[in-house]
Amino acid sequence: MSDQAQPTASQERPRGKFRKFFGAFEGWYERIHKLDRRKRRKHQAQLYGLAVAVGVPLMGWLVHDLQTKLLIACLWFALAPNQLFWMEGMGIDSQIKRYGLLDQEESDYQRKAMYSPYFGVILAVVIWIVSIAAYIPLYWPSAGWWADTRYVFASFTNTPVHYGLVEWGILAHTVLIGYQCIDVYYPLISNFLQATAGQRRLEKETVTVNPSGH
Repeated sequence: MSDQAQPTASQERPRGKFRKFFGAFEGWYERIHKLDRRKRRKHQAQLYGLAVAVGVPLMGWLVHDLQTKLLIACLWFALAPNQLFWMEGMGIDSQIKRYGLLDQEESDYQRKAMYSPYFGVILAVVIWIVSIAAYIPLYWPSAGWWADTRYVFASFTNTPVHYGLVEWGILAHTVLIGYQCIDVYYPLISNFLQATAGQRRLEKETVTVNPSGH
């Protein structure tokens, strides 16, 4: 008789219960949990920029209630920047755990990807400008230069994709977060790479001076 007590039903891991309950989907469950976290971290900045580029125009087009816009903005300000900073830091941490040092190729990719929020802002502004350019000729009044001029300026707020203070606030906030992320992580990665290059150079010199290892 074994001295080890068998685990009771109440002591079963929640994950085990989940897998038994969804036994038919066990294969998919394993695939999801075997996803390479490094790949998900690798595209974090691009996803942030894409969310801004798509989300801000959609909000300007579909959401008209100010309170709803403020709620969306508050949730975005509270959650998205923290996620971006955390994933960028974890990207550095995963390289160190995997290689012991930073990898030059992955680090270069990460530093370039940090500019993705800027491109998201640019794309959102381009969508807004295109919507204005498409709206103006559709309803051109042709009522004299003064009326036409007033119509052009009014088109900035009358287009289907309307950017108010909330939308412009999100875009400005994205520029700030992108700047802060680059300001923190870009020099940090560069310093790590310099230290990595110095350590490898020292190792090569050590091997050259003492090739026998004695």
